[in-house]
Amino acid sequence: MPSTTTAATSLTSPVERGGHVVLHLVLQLGIEHVAQGVGNKTRLYEELRASIRFTDDEACFVGDDLPDLGPMTRVAFPVAVADAADEVKRRAAHVTALRGGRGAVRETIEMILRAQGKWDAIVRAFEAGER
Repeated sequence: MPSTTTAATSLTSPVERGGHVVLHLVLQLGIEHVAQGVGNKTRLYEELRASIRFTDDEACFVGDDLPDLGPMTRVAFPVAVADAADEVKRRAAHVTALRGGRGAVRETIEMILRAQGKWDAIVRAFEAGER
């Protein structure tokens, strides 16, 4: 699992497939790069990695279908959603309890932030109205 949160990127489904929920969450958390309706996710991942300057060891990728396998083979923490294709689940280091479009990305973000010891501070910031 990545140990830092220096850059966060979400490659999601188009808005018409529920991506608006992910978009709302990533904007709340201050995630700067969101790409929706991506054709070649591996190419975009490589471009983002070069421009943002993070390493594969610092990255997590949440996937559900075959186009996600390219980035998933590169990152340190590949995650599959509960209703992902079997091939994607086999490649994942973690499979979420929730299905894609039903909170799986949020579940993953929370899990990483808890592992990094950052979750409680984020909750306190929301409670204080700072976010």
